[in-house]
Amino acid sequence: MVFEDPELERLMVNKDDVVNAYRYILGREPESDDVVMTHMSAASLEELRIRFLDSQEFSQKYSRSGAVDIEGFMLPQDMPPLSVDIEADPQQMQALLDRIKREWEEFGEKDPHWSVLTHASYKKKFISENKSGFFESGRFVANIVRAFSDRNGVPVENYRSCFELGCGVGRITLHLSQIFESVIGADISKFHLDVCREELRQNGVKNVSLNCITDVRQLMELPRFDFFVSMIVLQHNPPPVIKFILECILDKLNPGGAAVFQVPTYRRSYRFDLSEYIGCPSPLHMEMHVLPQSEIFSILNNSRCDLVEVREDGWADGRTPNSLSNTFFVIKK
Repeated sequence: MVFEDPELERLMVNKDDVVNAYRYILGREPESDDVVMTHMSAASLEELRIRFLDSQEFSQKYSRSGAVDIEGFMLPQDMPPLSVDIEADPQQMQALLDRIKREWEEFGEKDPHWSVLTHASYKKKFISENKSGFFESGRFVANIVRAFSDRNGVPVENYRSCFELGCGVGRITLHLSQIFESVIGADISKFHLDVCREELRQNGVKNVSLNCITDVRQLMELPRFDFFVSMIVLQHNPPPVIKFILECILDKLNPGGAAVFQVPTYRRSYRFDLSEYIGCPSPLHMEMHVLPQSEIFSILNNSRCDLVEVREDGWADGRTPNSLSNTFFVIKK
C-alpha cells in the first residue's frame, strides 16, 4: 500500500495552517511565533486539529460538557483482522532492503529534506528559506523521548549512548546529540547521510557517528547501545523488514536500556502478500506499511523487553477512523 506525494503533502503542517487553527478554532491570534513553531511539529493536519479541539481553551470556550468527543476520529474496536505476511527468508529480506535502498537513495538525491517531511516548503528550491524551521521541528521528537522517560522514572540522563534508525538529514539527530554522550545515526540512503554529515559539521556536533545500513549483515552486527529512537521511519518498510529490524535492534539494546519507536499498527483494507510484493515493479513511491500490535508485543516479549507505555499517535496520517499508529516506550529487562 502506498500514498502518492500530493496526499502526503496535504497532511503536513505549515505556519499558515497553525495560524488558521488559532483563528478558526480558538477565535484568536497566536500569542507568539514560538507557539506557532511548536504546533508546526504536529505530524499531520488531522493531528493539529485534534490538538486544538482537545485543548483546555477550546473546551472552556465552546464545550458545555467541558470535554470534546473525539470518538469520531478513532478506529472502532470491532475492526476486522488484517492479512499481513511478516516472515521472509534471507534472500527475500535482502531483496526487500535493496528495493528500499533504491527508492530512498532516489528520494535523497532528488529532494532530501522534503523526503523527511513531505511539505512543499521543504522542497529543494525552498529549503534554504525554511531550513531553520525544518531542523527546529526535530526538537519535538527529542522532547517526546525525554517525556516518555521522565514519566516512567528513567530519565534520559541515565543513558549514555543512543541509536537512531532513519536519521535522514539529521533533523532529530541534532537534538539527540544534546541529550546523549554519543549517538549513532543510521540510514539506508547515502545521499541523506551526506546532507546529515554536513549539517552536523556546520553545527559543530562531534558526538555523532553515521552508519549507512544497506544489508542484513550490517543490522545484525550493530554495536550495543543504551537507548533506541525511531520516528516516522519503520512505517516506510514492509512488515517483514519492520519485524526483522526491531528484533535486531532490541537484541543490541543493553540490559536496562530503553527505546521509543513508532509503528503504524492498523489500516483499513491494508494487506501485505510477500510474494506478490516482490514480484511487482517498484516505481518511486513513499510506501506506508503496517505491523499489527500483536506482532510487536510478541517481538518485545522475545527480546526480553517490558512494554512500559504505548500511545496512539498521529505520525502516519493523523488520528482517523481508518488507521492506527502507536508510539511504544519499552525497557530491556
